[in-house]
Formats: sequence, C-alpha cells, structure tokens
Amino acid sequence: MLQRDIIDDYSTGIIVKGLCKQGKIDEGRTVIHERYGTDCIPNIVFYNTLIDGYFRNGDFEKACELFKELKLKGVLPSVRTYGSMINGYCKVGKFEAVDKLLNEMKARGLDNNVEIYNTLLKHGWGKKEIVCEPDIVTYNTRIHTLCKNGSSVEKPLEVVKEAIRNGMEVNKLTYTPIIQCYCRKGEFVNAFNLLIEMTNRGITADVVTYGILIHGLVSAGKIDLALEVRDKMVERGVYPDACIYNVLMNGFCKKGRLSTARELLVEMIDRNVRPDSNVYATLIDGFVRNNEIEGAKQIFENDLDPDVACYNAMIKGFCKLGQLEEAVIYVRRMEKAGKAPDEYTFSTLIDGFVKHNDFKSAFKTIREMVTKKFKPGVIIYTSLINGYCRLGDTERAKELFNEMSSDGLVPNTVTYTAIISGFCKHGKLEEAASFFHKMLSNKCVPNEVTFGCLVNGFSVSNEIIESASFETTSLLLSVFRTMVSDGFDRKTAANDAIVASLCLHGMTKIALQWSNRIFGKGFLSHSVTFTSLLHGVCLEGGSRNWKNVLECNLDESGLCVAVKYSMILDKYVRKDEELTLDDATEILKSLLKEHRNIRSGIL
Repeated sequence: MLQRDIIDDYSTGIIVKGLCKQGKIDEGRTVIHERYGTDCIPNIVFYNTLIDGYFRNGDFEKACELFKELKLKGVLPSVRTYGSMINGYCKVGKFEAVDKLLNEMKARGLDNNVEIYNTLLKHGWGKKEIVCEPDIVTYNTRIHTLCKNGSSVEKPLEVVKEAIRNGMEVNKLTYTPIIQCYCRKGEFVNAFNLLIEMTNRGITADVVTYGILIHGLVSAGKIDLALEVRDKMVERGVYPDACIYNVLMNGFCKKGRLSTARELLVEMIDRNVRPDSNVYATLIDGFVRNNEIEGAKQIFENDLDPDVACYNAMIKGFCKLGQLEEAVIYVRRMEKAGKAPDEYTFSTLIDGFVKHNDFKSAFKTIREMVTKKFKPGVIIYTSLINGYCRLGDTERAKELFNEMSSDGLVPNTVTYTAIISGFCKHGKLEEAASFFHKMLSNKCVPNEVTFGCLVNGFSVSNEIIESASFETTSLLLSVFRTMVSDGFDRKTAANDAIVASLCLHGMTKIALQWSNRIFGKGFLSHSVTFTSLLHGVCLEGGSRNWKNVLECNLDESGLCVAVKYSMILDKYVRKDEELTLDDATEILKSLLKEHRNIRSGIL
C-alpha cells in the first residue's frame, strides 16, 4: 500500500488501533510519527486511540504527556479525549484533576456524555452538576455500587424497577449483583426467584451468574443443591468453568465426600475443561484434611506441572501424619522442579517438626529459610512457643515471645493464647494473668479458646494466690482472689475476672458477649458481672444512658456487693482517663440509696 501510495489516515488509524489493542502503544505512536507529513497529519482520532491504549496498559504518565502534546500542536481534545482522561484520573483517585477537566470542558462548550457520567458514577463522584440522560450502563453501575456498599437489597431492586419504567433494556449485569446480594444474606429463595424473573424477560444467565449462585450455596453448606444448579445450567447450554468446578470440589471435600469431588475432576476433564493448579491444590488439600494421603498422592501425580500450592498441600499432609521424611523429600523434589519454597512451605515444615518434638530439625529449617532470605514470622514463633509450652518449658516460651517482640513482630490472638494456655496448664496463674493483661493492653482481641484456657486453669488449680496490693497485682488476679475469699466458686470467679478485665480495657462489647454466653451455660447474673459491665459502659462515655445497655435486677444485698467490687475496679482505671473515675460507683451508690429509701418507706 505504501508503494502504491494508497495509505490514508483511516488506514493508519486501523493499524495503530490494532497495535494498541495488543499493548504495543509505543509502536503505534512510532507509526504515526513515521507517517507524519502531507499524507498523514495526526488528528484527534489518533491521539484518542493512543491515550486509551496507554491507560489500558497502566501507563498513566505517558497518557498525560500525550494529552499535553496534542494541545501544544493545536489539536482540540474531543469529548472522547476528555472521557479517557477522566477515566484514567478516576482510576488513580486524582479527583482534583477530574474537576479541572470538567471545568475545562464546560469552558469550551462541550457537554458531558453518558459515558463520562457513568465513569464518574462508577468511581463514587459526588458532584451533582453532571446531568445527562442515563443509559442501562448508568443503572447497572448504580446497582453494582449499591450492592457493593452493602445497602439493603430493596434499594437496587428499586433501581431495576426505575430502569424498566424508563424503557431501559435490562440485562444480566442488572440482575447478577442483586443475586449475589441475596446469596450473601443466605436468601436463596429470593435469589432463585430473581433468576426466574431474569429468564422470563428473555435474559440468559451466564457462567458468572450461575457461579455466584453455586458459590453462595456451597458457602452455606448446601452442596447438593449447588450440584443441582450446575446440572440446570448445563441443561440450558451454559457450561461450568474451572472456577465453578473448584468451588464444588472444595464444598464436597469439606463435607468429606471425596469420591464425589474426584468424580467432578474426571467430569471436567471429559468436558475438555482443563483443571488449573487451583483445582489440583483444592483436591489435594481436601484429601489431606480427611487424612487420605494416598488419594492426595494420586491427584498430585496427575498434575503435569504442580505449582507451589500443590506441593505445600502435600507437605502439609505429610507433616500432619508425622511423615516428616516424606515432607522433606517433597520439599527437595519441589526445588528440583524449579519451584522455590515459600514462607508457607517453611512454616508448615517447622510446625510439623515442633509438633513431633523435633526442635533440632525445626531450628535447622529456620536457618535454611533465613539463608533463602525469609525471616521467621509470627506463625513460626507461635508454633515454637506452643511447642515449648506443651513440653512444660514455659521459660523458653517466654524468651521466644520477648524475642519476637524485639524483632518487631506483633503477637496475634493465637500467640497470646498459646503462652497463656501453657502457663495455665502448669499452674503458673500469675504469669498467665500477666500475659492476658498484656494482650488486652495491646488491643489484641481474645477468643473463646483464650477464655477457656483461663477458666480451666484457674478452676482446676488449687493454688492460693497470695494477697498483694493492687499496684503489684493484676486486675484479673485481684478480682479472682477477692471473689474466692468471699465464697464464690473458682469457675464463677474466673469468668467474672475475665469480664472485669475486658471492660476496663475498652472491650465491653466482647465482655457482654462472653457474659451472655456463660449465663446460657448455667451461670446466674450477679453483682460482680453487673459492676464490671457498668464500669465498661461508663468508661466508654455511657454513664448517662447506661440503662439502654444494661438491666439492673440486683436487690439491696446485691447492690452492696456491687459497690464493694466497684471500688476495687476503680483502683485499676487508668489515671489518664478523662472521665470521672467513680462514675460507676456513684451510680451503684445511688441505686443502693433508692432501695434503702423504698424499704424504709421514704419513697
């Protein structure tokens, strides 16, 4: 065409567009420069194509550079040019630049089109001056945003009705986000009804829509119903992809139905759906969790190119069964195949050694991972701490705990629970209480396992904790010791001491949840519990409306006990609290006075 001199701007534009679609934007730009002359004068169409290409390629700087260049060359940006630039700025969150571009368009007399409006809507633009006729993309964007932001399902449904009233042709993108909303809420009947409505309107659900339904059902444990949905989608000519098969296999593996999971693998291969590494990793992990290591081996060998996740699943299985030599063999096999072990590989292997009391091999593996530029993290430290606690070497566990903190690692709930459990099991209650308060002070939220360790440790032990002043004794010990001295059983005292500790560390909500749980197990609500919760509410600024949170059913005797323990708790309230320290105590004294006045006939 060049030889025959029959190339024009249109022909050049087609070639440039093709190069940009393949991500070769610089080559497209070169073509334009090479053709520059009397036969080819770069116009706004060329610039729009290149700017779009750069933005799709993630090259924000070159797109902006080109936008400046076209202005310098006297080429006027079109609405599409501004649309591309606004889309690019929105993606990187530069909304001030968006504002300037919108003002520039307005000054040039260019009207915003629906594509620009949809871009702004998609990225949460809050300006109200953008007005244009919405299209179906506008409505779908609104629906997607509402569903993503967790609003009630009624709101996006209203948008659907509005779209239909305004003559829009709704499509699968209109309904799919709402179906996903219903699935998240476990409202599968509504999800199916919406699918039926969608079908009645002549809209064919695609693999994404069916995939959302199947994923929701599997997450809710309804795997047989999920399988039925899979059958229905096949009947309607929509075939599951590897992702849907993976979700189904994961569901059946979790239920221990390994034969069905394996059948799904055979089925997907028969249907020419190539299993990816995620599918094999899911199956291997499923068999491992069900202690079917031989089945896991067979699946592993079927994978022609197992990735790190597949190797890790096998290593996890061998470690779980104590076959540590096999685990090491698979690590070496993995390295030989050119797959570098990751942090999970090492932490799994180390945990396996620790659980079988082979600390020598565990530390040898740590040295190996360090040589490969991996630093032991919280998981590895937690595993070692748990191992030493299990052996009764709580001092070594404590050393490791301090070491990880000095390395800048933040202990998590599992770490704290492991060391608290270790001290409790070996009757070292003061140490256990100390770490519990350290946990709360560092805003690490305990769980039921943490509470269970403390309650069992303090209930089983016959240790008499020596009296000490509150300056040297933790709140947990102080409340526990006082309650036991007052005749409360150790289990009740332990639970109340936990509730008190949570409340005074700003975790009143968790304290309420825990107290409600133990009351359901036969514990009666009593004075100390109420006092602790009242302190928590007051410390969170609720002293004036505490009755909206708590209900006081204490009689005069109970209130006397409550006042006593309230004064103990007052000693542990931080001195830098802006609130009055004795808020809770004053409320209790006032309640007690009312009771006494009623009894004496004054009121």
